[in-house]
Amino acid sequence: MTVSLLGELVRGNAAVRAGDGETLVELPMAFDEAVVPGQSVLAGLRLLGGDDETPAEQPVSIAAVEPG
Repeated sequence: MTVSLLGELVRGNAAVRAGDGETLVELPMAFDEAVVPGQSVLAGLRLLGGDDETPAEQPVSIAAVEPG
């Protein structure tokens, strides 16, 4: 399964192994150069199964922070 984040000013992608129960996932994100720390941007958080079907999609607001 893949977890992806896609917006006009932000994007990210992480692979998740199937398993039982809840899983904590760190999703690395890349912001557009125009985004400043503290700024919030809108994006879509999507879960994509191995068969390339989208089982869930949710709009989210992401706050940019300093790297590190």
